[in-house]
Amino acid sequence: MEHYYMVLSCLNFSSIFLNWLMEFSFSPLFLFDFFNS
Repeated sequence: MEHYYMVLSCLNFSSIFLNWLMEFSFSPLFLFDFFNS
């Protein structure tokens, strides 16, 4: 049971980290497109 919880929290953390990474990397591009149009 504890092992399952550990894996779950790890997946949760990685998904949050990936989400933050995607927003961080694509934000400037979206802003650039917005100001260009």
